[in-house]
Amino acid sequence: MQSLKVYAASLALLCATCLPAWSALPEKAGGALAKKHTDAGITCKQCHTTGIPAKKAAVTNYLPRLATKEACLKCHGSFTELSPRTANYEKPFNPHYSHYGELNCYTCHRVHQTSELFCTSCHMEMKVPKGWKAARVPADE
Repeated sequence: MQSLKVYAASLALLCATCLPAWSALPEKAGGALAKKHTDAGITCKQCHTTGIPAKKAAVTNYLPRLATKEACLKCHGSFTELSPRTANYEKPFNPHYSHYGELNCYTCHRVHQTSELFCTSCHMEMKVPKGWKAARVPADE
């Protein structure tokens, strides 16, 4: 139990130290989503909700708690609510209405690095948003 408390305290210190630095990064370096979240008053704990069991925490040395799709959708709404907002993104493509179903948000959106448009792993003609990068690997490989 003590190691879990040390782990939690270390993460809190790490987040408090690093998040302002991430937020200050230029958009092309992956700081855009971190900045949007910190500007909106979102704390690390609001996104990083899934804990690592105590036994694994001791073995894995300070792995962060994971940000889940459920944590994202709690604020951003369901895929049913999201898809109309991006229906005109680049017709006929709608990144929130995918033949892959409801992907993990992290498949495209990255808060701590440059976001990557997963759709371009097959749909190479799709426009990549400013500050993002195209996917590198074909989706079905």
